[in-house]
Amino acid sequence: MCPGGIHDSATKQNLWPGLTCRNRQRDSAWATLLHLAIEHDPPFVEVALAHGVHPEVRDATFNATATGWAEHFGRRTILQRLAQTPKR
Repeated sequence: MCPGGIHDSATKQNLWPGLTCRNRQRDSAWATLLHLAIEHDPPFVEVALAHGVHPEVRDATFNATATGWAEHFGRRTILQRLAQTPKR
């Protein structure tokens, strides 16, 4: 199960094959699909948001939200998009 991310494994595998999401414990996957998209595949951010990845979930290593990752990687367009995302 992905924390704040995609819970349906079939959907998850179709969106990003090979991604493993578990809980937020240290010995498991440590970031959501959205965090990884911000770092590795910025165009995929829209797909992640459209499929319900929660932008306010914090990663398990840096305790940062998607906004924090976007700031760190200098993704200005993503920062603007995340600012438009309704809070839950």
